[in-house]
Amino acid sequence: NLHIVVKNNGLETGASGAITLTVTVYGYNSSLGGQWAPLTIPISQGNGNALVYKDVVTPAIANATTNVFRAIIPIEGVERIAVKTVLSDTRGGGDYSIWLGVNSI
Repeated sequence: NLHIVVKNNGLETGASGAITLTVTVYGYNSSLGGQWAPLTIPISQGNGNALVYKDVVTPAIANATTNVFRAIIPIEGVERIAVKTVLSDTRGGGDYSIWLGVNSI
């Protein structure tokens, strides 16, 4: 499992405009085509229909000291992990932190 924590440390535009942060998690496996791709998780639609596959993307994380996103993501078979960040506007100040940890059985 991949443990991810994302914190928005006061990202702003420089003109007092708050910026949100979104993170997408990518995986790589050399024996499965050697391609980087967004990780997806199968999610039931809850009505007996087929599963839908959603990319592993954090919700928009606002720029307040209490706004921290934490998740545990299954990554069986993934050899490498990468993260892609997207800001809602051009950064004028502040920063963000991303912590990743892995545990195995």
